[in-house]
Amino acid sequence: TGMIQEPQRVAAKRVTPEGEWSEISFEKTHVFCEESVAQEVQNYLLEVPKTGTLRKYALEGFAAKTGTAQYENYNAIWTTGGLILEDTPYSVTVCINQVKKNVSSSVAGSMVKEILTYMIGGSGE
Repeated sequence: TGMIQEPQRVAAKRVTPEGEWSEISFEKTHVFCEESVAQEVQNYLLEVPKTGTLRKYALEGFAAKTGTAQYENYNAIWTTGGLILEDTPYSVTVCINQVKKNVSSSVAGSMVKEILTYMIGGSGE
């Protein structure tokens, strides 16, 4: 929506899927672009799990971006993404450094999906 959320510290952790998460409040604090621009970017990011690199890892409301940094002898792969639904405003970034050249950023995407699925009470993969 064009608003920046200040980083929030997690006050507790959930050890099992059945455990409770502590309450975290989110406040919109800064406007950095017009809402129409934010909506357009969000729409693009929602397409990545539907039609792009992360097709196998789609979740409802999952918006993401993948990437690969190429080095001489290895790659670094990453996926950053989150759930944009009102009741699950979670985001996760997974970066894996020094992987073989043939390893795709979708490997990090599968980890992001597993973490988000766990956070919303699913079993992951």
